[in-house]
Amino acid sequence: ERVSGTCVGCSEGKYKAEVGNGKCTGCEAGKYSSLQRATSSAVCLLCQEGKYSSVVGAWSNTTCLGCEAGKYLEVAGGSSVMDCISCGAGKYSTGIASSSRTACQDCSAGTFSFSLGASSQAACRKCAAGKHAALTGAATSSVCEVCGAGTFSAEGSASCQLCSKGKFS
Repeated sequence: ERVSGTCVGCSEGKYKAEVGNGKCTGCEAGKYSSLQRATSSAVCLLCQEGKYSSVVGAWSNTTCLGCEAGKYLEVAGGSSVMDCISCGAGKYSTGIASSSRTACQDCSAGTFSFSLGASSQAACRKCAAGKHAALTGAATSSVCEVCGAGTFSAEGSASCQLCSKGKFS
């Protein structure tokens, strides 16, 4: 790049592939480079999985931000927070910068969640007392089934228990 009659090397996060007068080009969003005087876009490195950067001409991987809890990003080079994918209903994730859908954990048996992108197990609601759900990762309250005659359950139960002698339901 030419500045005041002098040729100046491109700064970090930028490169220039052609000779002659012209501006340096910034690494595209989702990439960064700490090298100076770069002559090719090949020096621009991808933000790692689980992270993204909307900065053009980024000079450091510190510009790559982690997806928030409840979301993940399985591919490198994310260029927007919108690239982060929400955990599905019936799941949650407490980790930041998760790089795989396996970070999304199932709500436990006896609970359900219709929330997308849940960031804690608190999003998993308990089945009401007198109902149960053996299924993990339930996305709707319809999985909570009424306990049959002669059985009962506490709130958030995975199964029903038999009533003791001398009691009924």
